[in-house]
Amino acid sequence: MNVAIYLRKSRADENNPNETLEKHKEILLDYANENALAVIDIYEEVVSGGMLYNRFEMLKLLDNIPKGLYDAVLCIDLDRLGRGSAADSERIFDVLKKYNIKIITLKKVYDLNNEYDEDYSEFEMFMARKELKFITRRMNRGRVKSINDGCFVSGAPFGYRNAVINRRHTLEIYEPEAKYVRMIFDMYVNQNQGLTAISRCLESLGVTSKKGTPLNRSTISRILKNHTYIGKIVWNKSKTVKGQKSQVKTDKSSWLYIDGLHKPIVSVEIFNRAQELIKRGRKPPLNHGELKNPLAGLVKCANCGKTMVTNTSAETTERYRLICRTLSCNKSSALSIVENKIFEDIEKELSQLEIAVQQNHDKDISGKKAVRQELINNITRELKRLDTQESRLYDLFEQGIYDDNLFSKRSKSINERKNQLKAALSAARKKINAEANSDAEHEIPLFLDIIKNYNRLTPREKNTVLKNIIDHIEYRRSKTAHRDDIYLKIHYK
Repeated sequence: MNVAIYLRKSRADENNPNETLEKHKEILLDYANENALAVIDIYEEVVSGGMLYNRFEMLKLLDNIPKGLYDAVLCIDLDRLGRGSAADSERIFDVLKKYNIKIITLKKVYDLNNEYDEDYSEFEMFMARKELKFITRRMNRGRVKSINDGCFVSGAPFGYRNAVINRRHTLEIYEPEAKYVRMIFDMYVNQNQGLTAISRCLESLGVTSKKGTPLNRSTISRILKNHTYIGKIVWNKSKTVKGQKSQVKTDKSSWLYIDGLHKPIVSVEIFNRAQELIKRGRKPPLNHGELKNPLAGLVKCANCGKTMVTNTSAETTERYRLICRTLSCNKSSALSIVENKIFEDIEKELSQLEIAVQQNHDKDISGKKAVRQELINNITRELKRLDTQESRLYDLFEQGIYDDNLFSKRSKSINERKNQLKAALSAARKKINAEANSDAEHEIPLFLDIIKNYNRLTPREKNTVLKNIIDHIEYRRSKTAHRDDIYLKIHYK
């Protein structure tokens, strides 16, 4: 008998569905070998059984059945074929029945053209759907509860990594990506850069998403609108509607807007300014000309305060010169010399940052840290105890032991105590983080990337990345100064 093996496991079932799927495959292959079944094809997928249009392997199997390749479908259990709507189950069964394809499981062989088997299989699928609804309700209840506690239950966005801290799912800042999140907000808000310009700049630095693809306009737009970057969790912004492939936006009144346990990457101020610009539909002015000056807008005359500009030099060795527009103010210099001196200063600044980080790490703050950590541990244990108490409360309510009034009263008391503890926990974490973290530590990766990639960037790209670390540069050079005798004072951000 020729068979097709179908394997399916939901991502929500357990931590490693792929490993379970592999075990199921071994079991079914052994079963096929023992029962003289010829395995023609194997279809396997990690996906929920709720919606047929998302199950591409099952759809492929249904398309191949009319070709007469198989006599039966072999699966671990009947509900692996799907636990979705009655219409989805009916569609699968109709195809199998029409082409007289049997269903072989470890405990039974189903012949859908046999009335008893057909009734029995329909009953089992009905029970599977009921079980799925129960599991979904339970998971949603647990998910909403976790979100209300500040946990992050989805995949980590760019700039973060999923983490479990004190047995709670949350996010931790992933600095190799987070530095570019800060750059995106700074370029959009402070440098008047558009989405395309930001995307091109990041691409020139070799920045890619978690999937290894460039950060395009739409990705950057989503980053700028994502409240996760200010330490918030927004849930239920959209929902899946039965029969529709795309999600539908929900009304704002149904959103959950919660303070997350994770740390913010950008400040609330710069995030709100970004939202204002997005709301206004601001479009940065188009600049079709080729930028020749990598220091444009950065260098200020130390005498008159005006922005220095470039002028074409008659000397072939120094084509561009940096000049002050005020007559007889500061002596001009070759642009290449000024740029080289700035680059050298950036390397020195990096060395100072690394020293500062090392000193901060060596600083003895263990006493205060230990006291605050013990406080955090005590609060966490108490919150865990209240979670257990709340879970029992729900069980007693569902069993009918508690009525509505008693349940509401006890639930309110638990939530009030949890809110007090969460506030104390947040305050303790902020203090310990303020002592342990150094701004310099966050700046180092960005400096390293700029130094590594600087020489292969275009003047416009150089200008963009320099503006991410430098606020402005003071320039002074006397009339009698030597060619390399230039005063520069760089004000870093």
